[in-house]
Amino acid sequence: MRELIANLRAEQPATFSRWGWKDPRTTVTFDAWNRILDSGAVLVGTFRHPRPVAESLNKRSGLPLRQGYALWLDYNTRLLRHLEANPSFLVRFDVSLPTLVNQIRRICDSLGLRSNLEGLSRWYDEALVRNTLAGEDDSPEFTSVASIWQALLDRHCTLNRTHTR
Repeated sequence: MRELIANLRAEQPATFSRWGWKDPRTTVTFDAWNRILDSGAVLVGTFRHPRPVAESLNKRSGLPLRQGYALWLDYNTRLLRHLEANPSFLVRFDVSLPTLVNQIRRICDSLGLRSNLEGLSRWYDEALVRNTLAGEDDSPEFTSVASIWQALLDRHCTLNRTHTR
């Protein structure tokens, strides 16, 4: 990990002072990355409803829905812990493009970053959002993760209020 970070920093143009990556598996390895980076990382977490995540994992990999919900629960429980322990923002991904763009614009403004909203609009591809939730999820699988879903919603609202004042 140290070698990878050293190589990334060596290849980074001098004009780039900030960088990041998006991968839900980072919630598992974040503590190690954070120790090695030693740079005061600011987290920008993303989340979406567990049912579309579980359905997507089922369609892509044949993972049973129950296991998809369990994986969502594991990653998002870890995400909440990391958000509590570090400077952070939280983006809800299963929203309309204008809402997503607005969330990201506000984060960029808070961090003093230029936001390329046109580029973001081109990056977002609604065709990639294959599974969306239509209606309430009253499945037993959702019931088992509902408290973490609610915690994410609460955290998202709190962060949005905090960072827009």
